[in-house]
Amino acid sequence: MSHPPARPALALLEHAPFAAVLVAADGTVLHLNHAASGLAALPGPGAAGRPLADVLPFLAAEPAAGALRRAAEQGSPVTVPEVRSSAGDRFELIAAPLDGAVALYLCPCKGADDALRASEAEMRALVEAISDVLLVLDREGTYCKVAPSAPDRLARPAGELVGRRLHEVFPAERADEFLALVRRALDTRQRVDAEYSMEIRGETYWFATTVAPLPDHDRVVWLARDVTVRHRQEEALRESGEMLRQAQKMEAVGRLAGGIAHDFNNLLTVIRGNAEMLIQDLPAGSSQSEDADEVRRAADRAAELTRQLLAFSRRQVVQPRTVSLNRVVGDLDKMLRRIIGEDVELATELEAREDTVRVDPGQLEQMLLNLAVNARDALPSGGTIRIATEDVELSAPGAGVPAGRWVALTVADTGCGMDAEVLERIFDPFFTTKEQGKGTGLGLSTVYGIARQSGGHVTVRSAPGEGSTFRVFLPRAAEEQEAHDGSAPAAPPPAGTGTVLLVEDADAVRAFAARVLARCGYRVVEARDGREALEAALRPDEAIDLVLTDVVMPEMSGAELARRIRVARPGVPVAYMTGYADEDVMRHGQLPADTLLLQKPFTAEALAALVRDALQRR
Repeated sequence: MSHPPARPALALLEHAPFAAVLVAADGTVLHLNHAASGLAALPGPGAAGRPLADVLPFLAAEPAAGALRRAAEQGSPVTVPEVRSSAGDRFELIAAPLDGAVALYLCPCKGADDALRASEAEMRALVEAISDVLLVLDREGTYCKVAPSAPDRLARPAGELVGRRLHEVFPAERADEFLALVRRALDTRQRVDAEYSMEIRGETYWFATTVAPLPDHDRVVWLARDVTVRHRQEEALRESGEMLRQAQKMEAVGRLAGGIAHDFNNLLTVIRGNAEMLIQDLPAGSSQSEDADEVRRAADRAAELTRQLLAFSRRQVVQPRTVSLNRVVGDLDKMLRRIIGEDVELATELEAREDTVRVDPGQLEQMLLNLAVNARDALPSGGTIRIATEDVELSAPGAGVPAGRWVALTVADTGCGMDAEVLERIFDPFFTTKEQGKGTGLGLSTVYGIARQSGGHVTVRSAPGEGSTFRVFLPRAAEEQEAHDGSAPAAPPPAGTGTVLLVEDADAVRAFAARVLARCGYRVVEARDGREALEAALRPDEAIDLVLTDVVMPEMSGAELARRIRVARPGVPVAYMTGYADEDVMRHGQLPADTLLLQKPFTAEALAALVRDALQRR
């Protein structure tokens, strides 16, 4: 069964200055060059696959047919001094094995030597013009010929390679690999295709190679094309796809975590609030009061977990300010040293000159503390933690960080490091390598969430035994005066007067808040959603001194409700309570500095303080 001729073989035939025909062992024409097409009974494109007798009848007859058979059987060239074409032209015929077939060369008897010289000159020019690596190797891996093409892609200068063996040029393992390709091509008389990489003068190149046997049975032609650019593009595409899949996974997990935390905060508001009210009503020191206090403390621990989940999901309500990153790190220095212990050395390098960033200060401190604790846990026998700040300006994206001006916070340790499997999941919530009971798996996922919510990015570099380096890139901000954060006073008054329109879709939370406000002396008008709240607000006989609404509710958000109420009651103050900020309403999780906001789960004191503060601002 015939097989398609190799590309080098076709190149030799097509560029020959005389007629050439490639014929399979069964007499089927495989290829005609341009010169042979002029002699054929059929045009070139229609000749391939047809019997030789149909295409060039005089070559299917003796003595040409005998030369073809002998060349195929002997595996060496056979020459017939003269054959005549159907038109009577005289040719010298050379039948030579080529790539598992037989090439028939028809040289005009007159000027055959000139034609041969011209062919050789043309072939030399062709070889010199090829930009690929072109070699001839024998069965032992000896360089027989080296084309002067692509000198920067050869392991050594071309003049130093001829006569040397592969094992004198390459390491043993690589030389064995190349020699196996050579011998496979010679043993099978088939071309062999492969792809490999090589280190040449300190740079890695990728090659796609074809190894094809030559007619003499002992040598091969090795054609290698530089595909480094293509390989790098494919690698970059794979990395981009992997980063996209990771980002999509983190986004999906974040949405789930944020939804769970939001619902859980509603429950914790009721649990903690009612426990607090029980403590107030029960005799101090009684067993019932102590039990209620234990419930309250458990709710506080649960609330901390939900705050970390919300930070990971980037749905925690943040009130950003313009702060100095160097100052925040410096202010935490003493606390960090107490946390990491005396057996760990802490080195700080605050080199950022333009260190102003716009973030929630509490979240920034939490992020730094989480990274420091993570670094300390990687140093069970002591070591060094380095905390550094620096200005970074990226002219092009890199490691998932867009181009732009950044302030980078680096936390590096000399600890045990992490392998690729751990790195792949390092920011997943609840993933931890610590033993059970010694970690929640939310520390680094919280860092990831805070950075993303603040418009930044996190990168990590680590390897087993080489420590870990986390870098947080935060957008550089212009310096400006810090705005008042609108936080509630620490010691709210116990009572007040006025009517509060309370809007909350969670029945238990609404009931608890109504009880607290009623105890404080306020008149409460309850509404389960925006529609009921609008109906109450639009009643002319209803005096509304304050609207206290949840941020996220079915059908109508708290912000939309506030806008509609203020159309009818322009001066009425509005305060919010929420487990997280709706992305559309709260401008991607950020609140204006003068917004009064109560974060769930909240205490009775915090609720009373918020209402009193809102009423005093009228």
